[in-house]
Parts: sequence; structure tokens; C-alpha cells
Amino acid sequence: MKFSTIGNTITLRQGETFQLSIHVQDSGGSTINYSSGYTARMQVRADHTSSAIIDIDNTSGITLGSSNPNISIVIAESVTKNLTAPFTGFYELELITSGTVTKPLDGQFIIEPEVTK
Repeated sequence: MKFSTIGNTITLRQGETFQLSIHVQDSGGSTINYSSGYTARMQVRADHTSSAIIDIDNTSGITLGSSNPNISIVIAESVTKNLTAPFTGFYELELITSGTVTKPLDGQFIIEPEVTK
């Protein structure tokens, strides 16, 4: 897999619709088709053993496709407005197919507090 953002930071603003589009390619530069046979899940936690404050999958916030972007993550304002901020923790995105799990995206996750309420 050519794409890797392991160790990258994601910043979310409390009370805002969060959107992230990702284009994953194979080693030959072709877009990977995730639209069939794949599931996805992503969690955000304060640390690796705490409860998830965000827990989404391909039925609730992650869309998998066959073209650019082939992974889209959306967290609604109705969810982000209720998150505690400021917050610094960790996230990880997993893709699953035929029992094989890959983790193309992980790192630090920051929630900045909302000013306008």
C-alpha cells in the first residue's frame, strides 16, 4: 500500500462537521477499490486502554469507495458538539477484508474547544 499517514495528527474543532477524504493507492499507483469486500472502523481514545470517545465504522461515518477519495470520514456536528474539549488522544483507522486487518491511518487526535455557541 503506497499511502501511509501513520503518526499524523488530526485536529477536530468541537461543534463543527468533521470531514476527511483519503486517497489510498497500491504500490503501482492505482486507486484501491474498497467499495466491495471491505469494512472499516475507527476509534479515538485518550490512551490505548481507555474507552473510545469516537467509535465509527462503514455504517456510521466512514464511506468506502472505488475512486479518489476511496475513504471518506465524516463526524456530524451533533456528535462533535458533545465531545469534551480541549482533548488530546489517539486515533486509528482499520480496514478489514477476508479476515485481514490493515491500519493505514493512526496518530494523535486533538479536539479544540468551540468558541461560538
